Amino acid sequence: MNSFTKRLLTGAFILAVIAGAFALKILVSPLFMDALILFISVMALIEVGRAITPKLSRPLYLIVFAHLACSYALILIGRHTEWLVPGSRYSTLLYTSIELPSVFIVMLVSAFFFKAPPKTAEAAGETRIQKGLPNIVSTAFLLFYPTLLLIFMLSLNNIAPVSGTGSGDLRSVFGMIILFAVSFGSDTFAYLIGMTFKGPKLCPNLSPKKTISGAVGGLLGGVIGAMIGFLLFKYLLAGVADGKDIQIYHYIVMGVVGSVFTQCGDLAASFIKRFCEIKDYSNVFPGHGGFMDRLDGLIFNSIFVYFYLMVILI
Repeated sequence: MNSFTKRLLTGAFILAVIAGAFALKILVSPLFMDALILFISVMALIEVGRAITPKLSRPLYLIVFAHLACSYALILIGRHTEWLVPGSRYSTLLYTSIELPSVFIVMLVSAFFFKAPPKTAEAAGETRIQKGLPNIVSTAFLLFYPTLLLIFMLSLNNIAPVSGTGSGDLRSVFGMIILFAVSFGSDTFAYLIGMTFKGPKLCPNLSPKKTISGAVGGLLGGVIGAMIGFLLFKYLLAGVADGKDIQIYHYIVMGVVGSVFTQCGDLAASFIKRFCEIKDYSNVFPGHGGFMDRLDGLIFNSIFVYFYLMVILI
């Protein structure tokens, strides 16, 4: 089986899983999509942590996972109570402004107690600082990339629910479908057009395989993904998602700018992988790499979709 066939079959499997999570989100509860996002978040955090460990130090996974759990708890509190309502425009920033400083203080305190103290008190203090600082740096990196970006995806999935139903809010369904459609469309067309036409490199120092033709193809794919979303909301999902009355130019903007964010996320991941001297974060998905290799552009785009939805479309 060649690499393209592996990539195609793996992509079909990933799409089937996401489609199933969307169906359960719409018909039953957004908790099913939450469960999928949290699962892939944990796997992505482990992948990035393993990648940066040889270059920096082993992150404090307990603190990073606690940060993700506390942020999700705040999102759920806001979803089911009248304070910190996720429908407010800057709720995700509010969550992280409450939680990140607390996590950082705990991290600083805990880092001081890593190693057993040597014979003298002076040497003990030096050893703890020397051993603890690399852990602080790697943990702080993991708190922001990819944890903070993943929190935006969780927030997008938990915009205030429809009163009297168990389904997710119509805006949330709209935002999540646009997020995946634009990101996947951008990735797919960037790969296909870049592989077909090749040409000058986009950013050879970061990713030698990416071409300018692929970047243009990614923009086209982002718009096509947004247009597929437009057709879905106009016909098939008119009574489910809140996108049928949105003007078509909004879809074009979300397609183009969302593709830019997606490709920037991909380049950021390439920069980190180049720093860590790895090709992929893992080989879980044949032809695609690891969880983080599939999330890199998606999580960057989730920031744009979240704020476009909350600031421009509401």
